[in-house]
Amino acid sequence: MVIKASFLISGFWLAWALIVASPVQAQQFDWQEIELPEDVKLTDVAASPGRLIAVGYAGAPGFRDGVAYTSINGLDWQLLDIDAIGVLLGVVAFAQGQWLIGRADGSLYRSVDGINWSVLSLPDGLRSDWNSILEINNEIWLVGNGGGANARIISSTELSNWQLVYENATGFVGGPELGNVVGASQKLVALARDPIPSVQFIPRLYFSTDGTDWDSDSLLAFDTIWDGEKFRAITFWEPPLNPIAELTPGGDWIFPAFSNAAEIRYSTIAVNRDYLLLEGRTELTPKSIVISSDGGNHWVEQDISELNPEGTTREMIAWQDGWVGVGDSIIFGSPQQPQTVPALSAWAVQVLGLLLILIAFFALRRGLV
Repeated sequence: MVIKASFLISGFWLAWALIVASPVQAQQFDWQEIELPEDVKLTDVAASPGRLIAVGYAGAPGFRDGVAYTSINGLDWQLLDIDAIGVLLGVVAFAQGQWLIGRADGSLYRSVDGINWSVLSLPDGLRSDWNSILEINNEIWLVGNGGGANARIISSTELSNWQLVYENATGFVGGPELGNVVGASQKLVALARDPIPSVQFIPRLYFSTDGTDWDSDSLLAFDTIWDGEKFRAITFWEPPLNPIAELTPGGDWIFPAFSNAAEIRYSTIAVNRDYLLLEGRTELTPKSIVISSDGGNHWVEQDISELNPEGTTREMIAWQDGWVGVGDSIIFGSPQQPQTVPALSAWAVQVLGLLLILIAFFALRRGLV
């Protein structure tokens, strides 16, 4: 067998390119829009392995009804037949193999298949306007406010025999008004407003190890998520920093963990196994922007103003290697992330490159030129 020298030289260059190459970089996504009636305002979206459900409300002020939409592919959505007349729906979650929707009257909708729903009543003294539903240590936790408290947390193992975990008083003498809460078994992080009246319109990060005691952090934030390994938060700062803070359950906030130079005021954050996605609006010339990154190393900015002209995104999640966002009169997303070269780690790429160099070297030694 004869191997030409030009082939070996090309192999050397290929091997060198693999060694110095970085892993798959963030890039453009194929975004699509699903238009909804103008009076529909979606507030949350959640996913199971095979289904998406988005919830919110529709109608004029004072005459609003809850609405819920579902999809199995992120592209085709249908309105669910759910009896929510005069009841706003604020949060949805898939936990313990079933769907739960928080109603503004303090009760829950429950479904196993995401199509057929029943109302689950809660004790009067434990009801709140729910804004977070979590699964912590095999328990369902509900976090809300109102109903005589700035914040209330209740828990249950089987959606019965609910136990009060945390409650504070109303008004400025009470504790923080807990909003979106995300968590792991050893730590919870919340976006919350301080109880003392002030000009603080942006929530502050609060944290707790068990949900019963909450301490504030100095960081103000727009959104926070738990990605299975660490907490990430869009912190409030003056552009162009737009810093992202990170926290591991046993550590302290790293601030900033990374940032980019784009002058964008972010509002939502989502993450999957390969990408970090941020969504927000530019400051000077308002337009809706998403920016993706492969862990903070490379950034790609996309203008999605044509899909989301009002820039009213309220929630965005990762689902089946793609993304889904919801807002006022809109559902938009990228059902699947772009297919590129395999996402090898930097270590794997370098090993492959060295193997190619060794193969070429021994081929030269054996006189196969």
